[in-house]
Amino acid sequence: MKNGILIVLAILSFAKIGSAQLFIDGKELRQETTQYIEIEFFSVVGSADVKMFIDYGQNVGFMDRKNRIVSDKKGKALIFNSPVHGLNWLYENGYEVLNVYNPKSGGTTVNTDLIYLIQKRKM
Repeated sequence: MKNGILIVLAILSFAKIGSAQLFIDGKELRQETTQYIEIEFFSVVGSADVKMFIDYGQNVGFMDRKNRIVSDKKGKALIFNSPVHGLNWLYENGYEVLNVYNPKSGGTTVNTDLIYLIQKRKM
């Protein structure tokens, strides 16, 4: 009986890893065609929460946020407590950070000025 429970738990954990999905504006990001992804966080107006922008090479207009916000499968934007919360969520969903950089030259650096280059972890 104990072995049966362990097998079921192992299957469920593999199913979670295999089914980790990332949605942009309610549309699933297809991993087969996306090797690298850039992540940027921005503050929610009037709140300490943040949302996550994703750039995977999609065609977006200037200042168009709709096609870049991480969402659930229904299209509702995901809200994170901080950029680190968002990065931990990405890690739980099978991604890893490759590099972090600030595209702005000079000045002070804050969390929302940084861009994170990520990719799907090799399982």
